[in-house]
Amino acid sequence: MVAALLQRSTVRRSLFPKCCKNFLSQAVLVSPSASTGQRRDIQPHNSVAHVTRQQEATESDTLANKSFLDFTRVENCLTSIRSTGLQPTLEDIEGFRPSRHSRPGTKKYANEYRDLLGTLCRAFSKDQLRNLLQLYKLDPWWSRAKRKKVEYAESIIEQGWGWPSLKELEERRVDRTEVISKSPFPSAFLLSAHLTSHAGFPMAPSELFIILGKDGADLLQLSIQYNVHISLIPDPLALHVEGLRGALKQMTEHIDALRKDIEDEIFELPTRRPIPQALIQRISRLAGAYVENHGDGGKVRIFSRDGGTMRTAQRLATRASVEASEGSGGRVNLLYYEPPGPKSGSLVPADMPRDYSVYPFLSPTPFPWTMHTSGAFRIRRTADWLGVNSQEDITKRGGLFNNEGRFTDFTGKEIDLHKVVLNFPTDDDGGDRRLITASLGHFLLSPGEDSRPGSLLPPLRGRMPLRKVLSWLETVRPPTVFVPSFSPLALPADHAKRRTLHRLVYKTLHSGSAHMSDISPSLVVKVEAECLSESSGENSPAVSAVSCSDLSLPQYRIGREALINLMIPDRPMDLQLSVFDYGLISEEQLPDLKDYFVKLRDYATSGTGDCNPPCPPATFDFNGRTYHLHDNWSLQQSVNLVNLNVSPADESNAHPRTRVFHEKILDLEASQQSELCQLTLDQSSDRSWRSFLAACDKLTAPWSQARSKEI
Repeated sequence: MVAALLQRSTVRRSLFPKCCKNFLSQAVLVSPSASTGQRRDIQPHNSVAHVTRQQEATESDTLANKSFLDFTRVENCLTSIRSTGLQPTLEDIEGFRPSRHSRPGTKKYANEYRDLLGTLCRAFSKDQLRNLLQLYKLDPWWSRAKRKKVEYAESIIEQGWGWPSLKELEERRVDRTEVISKSPFPSAFLLSAHLTSHAGFPMAPSELFIILGKDGADLLQLSIQYNVHISLIPDPLALHVEGLRGALKQMTEHIDALRKDIEDEIFELPTRRPIPQALIQRISRLAGAYVENHGDGGKVRIFSRDGGTMRTAQRLATRASVEASEGSGGRVNLLYYEPPGPKSGSLVPADMPRDYSVYPFLSPTPFPWTMHTSGAFRIRRTADWLGVNSQEDITKRGGLFNNEGRFTDFTGKEIDLHKVVLNFPTDDDGGDRRLITASLGHFLLSPGEDSRPGSLLPPLRGRMPLRKVLSWLETVRPPTVFVPSFSPLALPADHAKRRTLHRLVYKTLHSGSAHMSDISPSLVVKVEAECLSESSGENSPAVSAVSCSDLSLPQYRIGREALINLMIPDRPMDLQLSVFDYGLISEEQLPDLKDYFVKLRDYATSGTGDCNPPCPPATFDFNGRTYHLHDNWSLQQSVNLVNLNVSPADESNAHPRTRVFHEKILDLEASQQSELCQLTLDQSSDRSWRSFLAACDKLTAPWSQARSKEI
């Protein structure tokens, strides 16, 4: 009944403006204290028209002077309600509840919300609205004391009746329409006609690297996901972001979550030497973790979001430090081949000097990731003004096969290569088997960290005799590296004839420093397993070997290996000879590697394609020595037979054939592809040695000479 009367009074406001003007400025329903006949004035809400004190006094006097007969029916009804002292019930306030509302976010909904809010504020007092909230049995937080009257009314509309909040809808509209430009100055807020402001995203180098992702891919994804424009400010290091307010809030939460996930760890390198800065940046890119040198004691600090990238960065840092120590400071076993002089009757004068120079080099295969990026240079013979060919003519001088040339070290001392390779001394660490190989490639120099990236200026300028070049190498000892390559005569076979292998190589650190002419072997463990299942030709070596469901039992070989770089500047290619004295051991002796291959088979057979494959151990101990991971390869190997057209002066007129191994390699640590062309000495006899040298001649000679039938 009360609700019906209140609605009727609201409808008839236009008929009785004077009466309504008095009653709308106060509460219609009063508390029990009103039954005493005392009147309580209620302060109107801001949404109701303001009534000055002078107007209230005038209207009160007018109301007091009215006779009882002048009261209308509505005024009599309202007066009787106040005199009874009844409290409003849920039925009373539910009478004001609309059956439906317009779509939230529209202008019509906003008008309906404001009209309903004003009606409730005019119809009930502050205490009554609070009591009604308690009757709805809402959370006590909504009916707590010291809230404003309009807040109680809003809580009834939103929490009791389920209307969307008008304030939240307005904030969402602003988030969708207002553009904010966020810069590295959090204290500066500049408002313009386009409602833009400036705040800050300051970044540490480690945070920025992880947020950027590989080649900035993650930052680009953030820009697309949140529809914002992101730019980098170098000083101070920060991100400048421009976009909608709502998207910027979400991106801020995302970046804060990324920062909380970043962990750091200090890792000690086995060589106790810092890594060059160029390699530090490359390790960070390959591993997806931020790496920096920590002090001068051979420690690095790694920042990462997960343990997988942390372990990858540790393995790459260890490998970079080991290879950097091998390629500098005299850890290179280098010999030089000096071809014989011109024979009698030749048009070239016998006393014509042969000069050499350091030329920029561009490899047909990718450079190793551990090599300096400032440039690569190779020592070559220079052409003279008479037009004499600067390359060795094997068809006329015999090459390595005729054994008329000289092998010397840096000091010019002549070395018998046959004795060095075939009679290489062994000790207790070596095995009872010997494997001799020759790899094709190029012996390259690197100018070091101080040179400009991509520079064509060689570390040694000018043309000079080879003795002077070798003396410079002995004195300066620049960083060197042997880059494998392949010959056009030994192209890979068809996919059906290739073997898919997974190969691990572990090495120990060299103790002390050795002279550049000393041949010092290293303790090596080589593990190799073959994929027995047939793989399609479209699969890469990594997919075929690591994901192979039928992996053979690995073969474990341990022994000593000596690498001899044979520099041949008169030819387009150099050689790297390997003498590996080894023995076979069982997998039970290397439990860490045994567990790795067990996990690898489980990974390949379980079909978990989304999970990352297991990683081999970075180090392990065996017989009191620590072995460090040097190579983690997946490769496809093919074998070619190359005819050797030996000289008729040989004791045999037959044309033997030699096996040439061609390997397509994928480095699983650095995701880098390379190719390797390798010869193998099957027997240790003199005849096999000469055939081995003849094969080296044919594969390292210029293409025009290699195809000649006179070789």
